[in-house]
Amino acid sequence: MGTPKFASTILEKILDSALFELVGLVCQPDKPVGKGKELEMPATKKFLLETGVKARILQPMKLRNNPEIVAEMSELKPDLILVAAYGKIIPLEILKLPRYGSVNVHGSLLPKYRGASPIQAVLLNNETKTGVTFMLMDEKMDEGDIISNFQIPISKKDNYPILSEKLSSLVADKVEQVLLEYLQGELKSVPQNHSQATYCGIVKKEDGKIDWQKHSAEQISNMLRAYFPWPGMWCEYKGKRLKILEGGVLEKQKEQEELRREIKGDEGEVGMVMRGEKGRIEVVCKEGILELKRVQLEGKKEMGIEEFIRGQREFAGSKLG
Repeated sequence: MGTPKFASTILEKILDSALFELVGLVCQPDKPVGKGKELEMPATKKFLLETGVKARILQPMKLRNNPEIVAEMSELKPDLILVAAYGKIIPLEILKLPRYGSVNVHGSLLPKYRGASPIQAVLLNNETKTGVTFMLMDEKMDEGDIISNFQIPISKKDNYPILSEKLSSLVADKVEQVLLEYLQGELKSVPQNHSQATYCGIVKKEDGKIDWQKHSAEQISNMLRAYFPWPGMWCEYKGKRLKILEGGVLEKQKEQEELRREIKGDEGEVGMVMRGEKGRIEVVCKEGILELKRVQLEGKKEMGIEEFIRGQREFAGSKLG
C-alpha cells in the first residue's frame, strides 16, 4: 500500500526480489492536475503498469466503512501488507487481514515525527540526522512496535525531493533483509517510548506564505528546503505573488543587520529589499537577512535574481508583503 514516488522506489525492490510475490497494490485514486484537470496516476500505479507485472490494483476513495475494499483485499489472501506513504489512515479490519500482520515504513526515526510529513518536518527543524523505521501497525497513528530502524545524516543541500529519494533508497536497500528476518522470527519488535514522541501534521498550501514579521531568515531558508517543490515559498510584490525558489541565510548577517537598523531605524525595516555587497539582493527578516537567488513573479518565468532585477529596477528598496 503506497502512493507517491517514495513508495514506487520500494515497490521496485519488492518486484526485483525472488523472496516475495506481489499480489496487489492499493494506492490513492487518480487525481486531476493542471489547468486541464487531466487525471494523473499515482507514481506506484504508473510504475507497476509500466513493468507489466500482473497484480491487482485497488484505488478506493475511502477505507473506513468500506466493506467492499475489505472483501477485495481479503480475496488477495496476503501474507503481509507493506505500507509506505499510502496517505490515509488504515482501519484495523484491513491491518489484521494478513497472517503476519501489516508493516509500515515511516520516514523518520520513531517515535520522533509521527504523522503525515516527517521528511518536511526534519528539514523545517534543521535536524542533522533522520532515518526510516519499520514498524508493526496498529489502529493508532505511527505508534506500533518498532521492528528495525536505520539512520542517515542530513546535508545542508538536502531539500524535500533529495532527502525523500535518499530515504526511499535506504528502504529499498534494507526492505528485503528486514522483512525476511521478521518473517523468520529473527527480529523482535520493541515498543516505542511514547514519552519521547513528537508529531507533524499535513502540509497545506498556505504553509508556503512567507511572513517577514514572523519568520527569521533561518526559518525561511529551512522552509525553502522543506516546501520545494510544493507548496513552494512565496510573498507579495506589487500586488502579485512572488515565488522565492532559491535563497539562503546571509553570512555575518547579524553585524550587517545591526548596521542597517542603525541607518534605517527599526520600524519598517522587516521585509525591505536591500542591495548588498557584490550585487546581492537581500531581504531583512524578523531575525537575520535572507539572500534571494532565484525567483518567479506571477505570470512570468522563473529566473535568477540578476535577470529579475534588470526587469524590476525598483525592486531594491521596495517592501515585500
